[in-house]
Amino acid sequence: MKKTGKTAAKEGHAPSPSLSPERPALAILQALYLGIQHQNAGDLAQAEAVFQQVLQADPRQPVALHLLGVMAYRAAEYEKAVDFITKALTVEPGNAEAHSNLGAALQGLGKTQQAVASFQKALAIEPDNVEALCNLGAAFQALGKTQQAVASCRKALAIKPGDAGAHNNLGLALQDLGQLDEAVAGYNEALAIKPDYVDAGRNLLYALPNVPGLSPKELFAEHLRFAENHAQGIARPAEDLTNDPAPDRRLRIGYLSSDFHNHPVGSNVLPLLSCHDREKFEVFCYAYVSRPDAMTERFQ
Repeated sequence: MKKTGKTAAKEGHAPSPSLSPERPALAILQALYLGIQHQNAGDLAQAEAVFQQVLQADPRQPVALHLLGVMAYRAAEYEKAVDFITKALTVEPGNAEAHSNLGAALQGLGKTQQAVASFQKALAIEPDNVEALCNLGAAFQALGKTQQAVASCRKALAIKPGDAGAHNNLGLALQDLGQLDEAVAGYNEALAIKPDYVDAGRNLLYALPNVPGLSPKELFAEHLRFAENHAQGIARPAEDLTNDPAPDRRLRIGYLSSDFHNHPVGSNVLPLLSCHDREKFEVFCYAYVSRPDAMTERFQ
C-alpha cells in the first residue's frame, strides 16, 4: 500500500467541518481534505473520526471507505481493511490503487490466490502500476510461482528502477532459484536506495552464509552494518546491574524470533521451552510474527 507523505504535525486539532445539509458535497470534500491532513500528520485517530463522520453523511463515499481500509491494513486489521476497500470498489470499480490495496489486505489474511486476482485487476486498469506489480511478484512468490514472481518484479523495475521493494522482492525470488549472487545484488540495491529497509537487511543476512567464498570477517561486517541501521534506538543496559548474581537463583531467559509459528525454528524451539524446569527458569518469548497460527498459540 502506498503511504501518504508526511507533513509537520501541528499542536491541537483543527475542528471538523460541519456537514451542513445546505452544501453537503462541499462539506464532504472539506472533511475528506481535513481527514487526509490528519492522516499525513500521523494523527490516525482523528483521521478515522473525520472519515467516519463523512460516512454518516454518505455511507458510500469511496474515498473515505478506501482510506479507512488503508488505515485498517496498516494496523494489521486485515478483515476490516478488506471490508472497507471492497465497499469502496463497489462504488468506484475503476480505482486501480484500491484494487492493489485490497490485494495487500487479502495477502495479509493469507488469501494469496484472491490477492493475485486483485493485483491483476489493478494492472488491467493501470498496467504500469509499480506497486501492484511488486505486490503481485510477492504473491506469486508465496504461491511458489517463482519465475512469474521474477517477471513481475523485473517489469516493476523497468518502470521504476529506484523502487526498493521491487529490488527486495526480486532478490527473494532469485534466491529461491538458487541465484545467490543476483539475490544479494538485489538486496544491496534495495539497501542503497533505502538504508533503513529492515526486510532487505534481514534477507541479505539470511542469504550471505550460503554465498561461497564469503569470509567470517565479511559476514560479521554485514551484521554490524545492520545493527548500525536498526539498533540505534535500543537503550544500553545499565552498568550497575541489579540482578541477583547468586548461582542458584531462578534464571530469567528471553527468546526472540520472527519464527514462533509453523516453521522449522518454531518446531525445534517449542520442545526446548516445554522442557525448561519452571522452578529454575522463568521463560519469556518475544515474537515478531506477521501471521500467528496454532503453533504461535502454543508458544503463548
